[in-house]
Amino acid sequence: MGYLALFVALGGTSYAAIKLPAGSVGAKQLRSSAVTSPKVKNRSLRATDFAPGTLRRGPRGSQGPAGPAGSLAGTLPSGKTVRGRWAVSGVNPDTAAGDISSDALSFGVQLPSAPKRVFVFSANGGAECPGTAESPDAAPGILCFYVEYQININNGIETIIGTTTGATSRQGAELYIVNASTTPGGYGARGSWAATAP
Repeated sequence: MGYLALFVALGGTSYAAIKLPAGSVGAKQLRSSAVTSPKVKNRSLRATDFAPGTLRRGPRGSQGPAGPAGSLAGTLPSGKTVRGRWAVSGVNPDTAAGDISSDALSFGVQLPSAPKRVFVFSANGGAECPGTAESPDAAPGILCFYVEYQININNGIETIIGTTTGATSRQGAELYIVNASTTPGGYGARGSWAATAP
């Protein structure tokens, strides 16, 4: 009986299931080339996961649409127009007229030459200023100031650069207004402008 028991013990089949805890297998436990294509989730790898030269370059795509024009760093080309807004205001503290307020105007680009200034106080600016306050425009070589609102200045708007009254430059101008009221209070004007390179 002793030999029979020993035979059964040695000849029997046994199986032990081994359960690994979650997160216990990592890069150190994987043998080289252990991860093959069937074991990789589709579209889960990135370009940086591949060795240089492994991925093939695709065909060149079609030409995209042109982007917006950049800023003008040089001189405004002939016939081109720049536009903007302007406003000057002040407060008259007493009963005396003649107070002055001013503000600078920059074209944002240099014109080939200093333009002639024209002020438009009505809807019709003539051939030199064919636009409106809502849609300012200017003939070549002209700087048009469209006045859409004014109070207590009696059309007393001018431009000045340096010490020369009424002058403009290739880069811009300075607007100033003169109070015409003898009653304390506000005075000013605002509108739009356009300048076209000659």
